[in-house]
Parts: sequence; structure tokens; C-alpha cells
Amino acid sequence: MNGLKRSYFYNASYQLFSLFLPLLTMPYIARVLGPSSLGIHSYTAANTQYFILVASIGITYGCQQVSANRQNKYLTSQIFWELLLLRLLISAFVIILFFIFTTYTKNIYRIYYFAQSLQIIAITLDTSWFFQGLEKFKLIIIRNFLIRIVSAVCIFVLVKDTTDLLAYIYIISLTALICNLLLFPSLKNELEKPYIQKSNFLRHIKPAILLLLPEMVIPLYVSINKTILGLTNNISAVAYFENADRITKVLITFITALGAILIPRINYLYAHQKFEQIKKIINTSFLITNFLCLPISLGMLALSKDFSLLFFSNKFSGIECFISIDTMLIIIISWSNVIGIQFLIPTQRMKQYFYSVTIGAFANLLLVYPFILICHDIGVVYATIMAEVAVTSYQFYTVRKHLDIQQMLLDSSKILIAAIIMFMTLLYINQLLSFSIWHFMLKIVIGVIIYILLILILFFKTLKRYILNNYASS
Repeated sequence: MNGLKRSYFYNASYQLFSLFLPLLTMPYIARVLGPSSLGIHSYTAANTQYFILVASIGITYGCQQVSANRQNKYLTSQIFWELLLLRLLISAFVIILFFIFTTYTKNIYRIYYFAQSLQIIAITLDTSWFFQGLEKFKLIIIRNFLIRIVSAVCIFVLVKDTTDLLAYIYIISLTALICNLLLFPSLKNELEKPYIQKSNFLRHIKPAILLLLPEMVIPLYVSINKTILGLTNNISAVAYFENADRITKVLITFITALGAILIPRINYLYAHQKFEQIKKIINTSFLITNFLCLPISLGMLALSKDFSLLFFSNKFSGIECFISIDTMLIIIISWSNVIGIQFLIPTQRMKQYFYSVTIGAFANLLLVYPFILICHDIGVVYATIMAEVAVTSYQFYTVRKHLDIQQMLLDSSKILIAAIIMFMTLLYINQLLSFSIWHFMLKIVIGVIIYILLILILFFKTLKRYILNNYASS
């Protein structure tokens, strides 16, 4: 378990860094490029995402296979070489289709699509799944730290006004490509030479596709939302939805940092039929997830107006509506991450996971256009929330015989009480203090202090028992 704690420390440190870095770059980009240019980026990126998803085949499957066989270097090496060949062949076909697609797009967008295409190559050369399967997170995280810093510096130096949109897209695409290339030198210490005569990459196609399909569904309908929004409204509306969604996803990524390092461990435990340990890990993960997602979601809801003015400026007037509604996704997707990503996938319940995301996709496709017609731009957020509720509800239903969902929710009830009291306090403070950066920071500090104090009070007996059990003897 020490290795697990160390991996979580590395991953949580990086996720914390990933949380604060956009707080520097996103406000700058929003002010420099503006809604129209960012709308073009969001629209072309959404359409490129369809091809990136197909090119990402084998990532989760590869991590799963390497994790289950990580004690056998020969097997993990064969898995790597076979999957690399499979992914190169599929990605070559995808790139050809992408350039055929770009010939039928508007001329003004074609140059941006070319810059976005580098991300297809980047995902093809991604080998982080191999190191994740080996639970070697330190290497991946150090690499990501350095690349993200270089990317941020390039953005501040090279992106100065709306005419620098192309430079911004190239920075994003090239840093993703370089980031993945940097892992290749480290592979030589982990791999044996491929045994060509024993290679059979075709055996991976079916299971890789079965794992890819459910993973594609959620990003697919998010991209479809942006595509439909871009086709039915002005391009700036896509930037509003995209930026609100990015804020939400950044927070969710930080909250679900634990899940990224738990998946290989659960894969290993499941392969060795240690089911009770898996349940304990999931219960703990759900509690930690709620400890983070409930106050962050309600805190963002209370401070969405101040946050929007501070973060995006008056150029994005009205984006606070997108953000305030989108914050509900923080709770819903965090729960889905624990049940779906951390439990269903590692325990080989892919059918249930696939059904859940498919239900969500159909709900989204049925609702997004009517919601946009009725509620205008903001309708796309309502459709997304309804889709994610459908996903998470079905996942809870399908694991009811394997996990005690009722008890898991009951264990988090005190956390919800603390978060609600914090939320109501922040709403009251909003009425007393006018908008300023210092008042905004003060509200955050007050909210954190109130929440932590309430958690200490409500969980006093639990914390006391934990301290006595772990430190009394020392």
C-alpha cells in the first residue's frame, strides 16, 4: 500500500498543478483571443476529436493487460509491441480519413484543422498506458510537469492577439506530441525485443474495440454537442460552452486523481480474485471523492458570478450561467468515475459500462437539439447534465448487488451537510461583499475554513479512532 500512497502523492501533486496552471493561462487566452477565435478552436477541436477517439484504440486495454501481467516482462513486452503495431496501422487509416474530411470543410477552417491533426499523431504515439500498467507514475508525471510549464510559457510569449489563434493551436498540438515522444527513451529499460514469429496483433482487435466503444461514447456526445451548437448558433456560443466545460473538467480531473492510480491496482486485485479488497478500495475512493466533489461543486455554484468576471472578464458576459449549471456535473461525473471507471472496467464488467454510456449518449442526442431550441445556447448544458444523470443512475443500478450503494451514500451524508452549510454561508457573504479579487479570495478562504471545521466536528469520533489505531503505539 505504500506504493499506492506514493503513486497517489505524485498523481495528486500533478493534478493540483494541472488545476492551478489553467488559472494562469485560461484567463489570458480568453482576454487575448476572445469568444470568436476561441469558438473556432473549440469547433475544429471538437470535430478533430472524432478521429482522435478512434486513434486512441488500445490505451485502456493495454493498461489493463500490462497491469495483469506486469510480473512477466516477456508478456508485457509482447503486448506492447503488438498493440503499437495495431495502433500505428489504425491511426494511418484515421489520418487519411481526416484529410479527406478536411477537403469538404470551409476554407477558413482548413488551416486550423491541419494544426489540430498533430494531436491524432500524438495520441498514436502515446505510451503512457504501458507505464500506468506498471504503476510507474513518477516518470509520467515529471514529464507532464515539464511539458505543461513549457506550453504555458509558449502561450504567454507567442499568443498576443486574435490573429495568433493558429499559433495557440500549434502550441497545444505540438506539446502533446513532444510530451508523448519523451517517454520512448524510457521504454528500453522496460521492454524486451519483439519476437516477430510469435507476434499476433490481430488477437487484440476485438477486446481493444470492446473497451474503446464505451470510452468513445461520452467524449463523442460532448463533441457532438459542440458541433450542433456551432451549426445552430454563432461560433462564439461554442466558446462559452467549451470554456465552462473546461473549468468543470479541470476540477473533475483533480477530484478523480485517485482513480487514475487505483485502476491498475484494482486490475491486479481482480486478476488474483481479491474481491473484498476491491470493495474496501471503492468504498474509500467514493468517500474521498465526495469529500472533494461536494464542496467544490457547491462552492463554484455560490461563487460562479464572481469567478466568471475575474476569470473571463466582461468579454464573456453571461458565461456564469453556463458555469453555475455545469457545476452539477462535478458531482455526477465524479460518482460515475468511481463506479464506472474504477469498478466496472477493472472488474471486466464492460457490458454494463457500455450500456450505461450508451444510454447517456442516446439521452443526449435526443435532448440536445430540443433543449437548444427551447433554452437557446444554455440548452446544451441541460442536455449534458441529463445524459450524465442517466449514465450514473444506470451504473448505480447495475452494481447494487456488488456494492452497498445505500451505505456508501449514507457514509457521505455528513460531508453533504458540511458542504451545504458552507454553500449557504457563501450565499449570505455574497450579499455583504461587493465584487473584487480580494473579496473573492476572502470568500474562498472563509468557505474552506468553514467546511474543514465542520468536517472535523462531524467526523471527530472517526478521526479519533483512526489516530488511536495508527499512532497510539508509537
